[in-house]
Amino acid sequence: MSDKSDTVLIEFLQQRGHSQEEIDKIMKRLAEHDAESMRESIFDSIAGGSFNLDEIIKQALEGE
Repeated sequence: MSDKSDTVLIEFLQQRGHSQEEIDKIMKRLAEHDAESMRESIFDSIAGGSFNLDEIIKQALEGE
């Protein structure tokens, strides 16, 4: 999530009456959900042939 969308979401949650502690928990869970969704999407793309994992591995190892 971008900083701007985080700000908008936080303001929305505040307007709904959530405490800062609740907002922190919600934001943490959203970040976890985003990571899970991204990983699932990558695996779907690999299976569908539209994502080249070998190229990502190559790029990552060249950067060492």
